[in-house]
Amino acid sequence: MSEIKIGKKKYTVIGAVVGITTPTQISFIIDNEMTNTKKVEIGEYVAVMYDEIPVIGMVTSIEIENIEIIQSLANTPQAVENMRLLSMGPGSEVTTAKVNIQGFVTKNGKIERPRYAPSPGSLVIRNPKDQLKKAVGTDGLKIATLRGNPDVNVSLNVHNLVSRHFSVLAMTGAERNKERIENMSEIKI
Repeated sequence: MSEIKIGKKKYTVIGAVVGITTPTQISFIIDNEMTNTKKVEIGEYVAVMYDEIPVIGMVTSIEIENIEIIQSLANTPQAVENMRLLSMGPGSEVTTAKVNIQGFVTKNGKIERPRYAPSPGSLVIRNPKDQLKKAVGTDGLKIATLRGNPDVNVSLNVHNLVSRHFSVLAMTGAERNKERIENMSEIKI
């Protein structure tokens, strides 16, 4: 795989869509050479190229299969070890990830779900940071970062927050009061 240019930015292609696709979920084969320095993780956001439009999705599961180890012949630990030793060559392991499609960012900054499935063979890129920033918003009170993309801040629009009812929900012991006081002290109306 290689790089792809969207607008003025270059992105690393980390895989290609395979199998049956839907407008809400895809699977893609991960190019292990392009991801050997940083593995693709569950919870990471990627983008699937729908024609020329990057559509954001979140990795929900990852599977690794060694196509050289035949399950029906793996009846003893020694048989598995022998097959593993024989299958150490490049290309014997295939890593596949499932992605839940979130949507694409429209010109007015809204997230819209695609109405059709991407074609098998569509490219998958890593860290669509500019698309993520448009999607989660950068105006307002910073409340978190994205787990799989820690360089993207998640913010709340304070005007929208105080113009409606809201509550802070958390499990027992999650220090709701401390967090609420710290966040409320940052609001300037």
